[in-house]
Amino acid sequence: MPRSSVAGKRPAAIRPAFTNLNLLNLAKAKIEQKLAVHPNDARTLRQMGDLQRKLGDFGAASETYRKLKAVDDDAAAAWWAWSIGALNGEQLPASAPGEPHPTPFVRITDFLTAAQQDMLLRMVWKNRELFAPARVRNTVWDARVALVAERSVKRQIRPWFVNALDRVVGDVARHFRVDGMDKRHVELEIAAHRSGDFTHLHRDIDYRRDRDTGYAGRLVSLAYYFHCEPKGFAGGDLLLYDTCVATGDYRAAAFSRIEPIGNSLVFFPSDYYHEVLPVHANGDAFGNARFTINGWLHRSAKSAK
Repeated sequence: MPRSSVAGKRPAAIRPAFTNLNLLNLAKAKIEQKLAVHPNDARTLRQMGDLQRKLGDFGAASETYRKLKAVDDDAAAAWWAWSIGALNGEQLPASAPGEPHPTPFVRITDFLTAAQQDMLLRMVWKNRELFAPARVRNTVWDARVALVAERSVKRQIRPWFVNALDRVVGDVARHFRVDGMDKRHVELEIAAHRSGDFTHLHRDIDYRRDRDTGYAGRLVSLAYYFHCEPKGFAGGDLLLYDTCVATGDYRAAAFSRIEPIGNSLVFFPSDYYHEVLPVHANGDAFGNARFTINGWLHRSAKSAK
C-alpha cells in the first residue's frame, strides 16, 4: 500500500480515555450544567464545541463555535465554525490559525446509487480471496492492521468510481482552497477492517520524507465507507486531529469523530493527522468487515513545477 508518515512517537496508554464515548458524554453533561448558569462564558463554550466534535455531533459543534465567535471575536473560533460541517459551497478562511486547529473536512452522504453500491459489494465479495494484510513501512510497531485488495480488484472498480468522484472534487478543491489539483490523478486502495483492525495516528504526507516520491503530490485524502447488510461491526471511527500544518504539531486530546456511515464519502487535507479506531465485528467473517475505498487526490504535474 502507499506509505504514510506515521507519528514519531507511539500513542501513550492514556489516549483511549480521550476517545471513550461514555467518558465524553459524562464530561458533556457537566459542561451543559455550567452553560445553564453561564451561557456566554467563552471558555465553557469552547469546551462544549470540542466535546461535540469528539462525539461526532458537528451540527451542534458548528453552532456552538458560532456562539463562541459572537462572544469572543477570535480568528481561531471563526476557523472552527467554518471547518465543521458538510459541503455547503462556502470556502474556508484564507489562512489557518498558527496553532493546532480542527482538521477541515467535507462529508457527503448517499454518494453512490443503489445499483453502484450493489455492484461494489458484489465485486468485493467475489474477490474476497484477493485481500491481503496491509504493509506499513518505516515503523517499529504495528501502525496498521487491515486487509487491502490486490491491484486486479482496484482495476475493476477504479474507472467508474473515479468518474463518480469527478462530480464533486471540483467543489471540494474550492472548499479547501486547493489549487492545481489533477482530477484524474487519483490513488485508490480498497480496504477491509475486521474485528480488532485499526490504523494508528499518522498523516498521509511527510514533505521531508516524500519529496522524491509520488506521495509528496498528495493534496486531499478521501474515504468512502460501505458494508454488507445487516451491518456486522461497530467502531472503526475516523478521528481527525487538531493539527498545525506549518509546525507539524497536533493535539492528542482534540479531534473530530467521523462515524463510518454506509455510502458516505469524507474528504480532508492530506497533511492533517488522523487515525482509525479499532473495529468490533461480529466474528471474523469477511462480510462483517468495515469496507472503505481510500484515496488521495494529487496536484497536477504542471502545478508542481
